[in-house]
Formats: sequence, structure tokens, C-alpha cells
Amino acid sequence: MKTLKIQIKSFVVERVKVKVLFEYKCTDNTVKKTLEKAVDEKVDLSFADLRFADLSSAYLVLAKLRFAELREADLSSANLSFADLRFADLHSADLRSTDLSFAKLSHATFRFAKGIKINTCLLNILRYQKGKLRAFRWQTKYEVGKTYKEAIKNCDKDEGNSCGRGLNLATLEWCLQDTNFDLSKTYVEVEFDVKDIIAIPYASDGKFRVQKFRVIRKIPKEELRKIIK
Repeated sequence: MKTLKIQIKSFVVERVKVKVLFEYKCTDNTVKKTLEKAVDEKVDLSFADLRFADLSSAYLVLAKLRFAELREADLSSANLSFADLRFADLHSADLRSTDLSFAKLSHATFRFAKGIKINTCLLNILRYQKGKLRAFRWQTKYEVGKTYKEAIKNCDKDEGNSCGRGLNLATLEWCLQDTNFDLSKTYVEVEFDVKDIIAIPYASDGKFRVQKFRVIRKIPKEELRKIIK
């Protein structure tokens, strides 16, 4: 048996030096053991370079992996529930049987990732909603009762891109989490036709793109408070 020290470093970013984010020494150590130890100690692993890492069946609940480089990593059967994977690069990663429940996946890249099913994403979006109503974060002065439309040529149909051109909608849960439950923001409810859906990104955590929608109403703060409680 051999004692081995492994370091988790940040990946190279222009004008930013590579940093050691965490290091761990133990008998028969692996990248997986080191990463699990870092997560257990609540280490911020943003920008971690984990390309090609064997993390199969790793326990990574609540992992802080914003902007992490996970291209072609083996995350099959890993538990990433509640993990922060915003802006992470999971291009060609193995996500078969990976638990991503309640993980933050905004702007993460899943292009060519294994184990991502579009139908599953669709069910995740529909599960908490009624009918065709959806929540939309108010970023422009949208008018209640008005219909908004974007030309197809100006919309990003690539479901590998979690955030792209088009009219981006999201569940109310997503909007509230995205704003850290800031009730000073304005939230609106909208409706759209299924045929106007442009893209439901792979492993979407509640955000998707449409070509056309109509604003139904502003959501009252009293209603939002009840939902948060």
C-alpha cells in the first residue's frame, strides 16, 4: 500500500495563474477520494480542472463546482444532488445514472454528454407546473396581455447550450433560486404553445427557450411569500 498526495488545481484561464484548490494525502489515494474529501470539507472548487477524471460513483452532494472543467470525466452513478455546477463544462462527460437532483445547472454545457435524455428534462420541467403556464423573470418592461415573438433565425436550437438566443423562460422555482429569493424583483407568468418551444437544454434545471409567448400576469408578492414558506 502506498501513500499518495493528490492536488486539485484550477484550470488555466487567461492572465490567471493556476492555483492549488485542495490537496489530500492518504493510502492508495485517487482523484475521486481527494475530491470527496474536499467536498466533505466544503471546499470551494470553482474552476477546478477535473478533465478525464474517474469519478464514477463519487459522493459529491453539495459540491461547489462552478465553472469546473469536467470534460470527458466519468461521473457515472455519481451523486451530485444539490451540487453547484453553474457554468461547468461537462462536454462529453459520462453522466449515466448520475444523480443531478436539485443541482444548480444554469449555463452548464452538456454537449455530447452520455446519459442525458431530452424526455427526462421535459418531465422535470413539467412536474411542478399546471397546464401551459410558466414563470419568467422580468428583465425587460414586458406588458401584461401582450404577445412577444422572436424570429426563428434569431433563436438557438442547440439543446447542448443551456443558455442561448431566443425567449428564455423558466419555472418559478428556477427564477426564485436564480435571484436568491429576492422579492424586490418582478416575476411574471406567461403562456405559450408547445409548437413554439425552440430548445429544452439537456439536463435543464428548469430553463428553456421558446419563439413566442404571451404575458398573463404579474405574480403578487403575497403569492411568492406563500410559495417560499
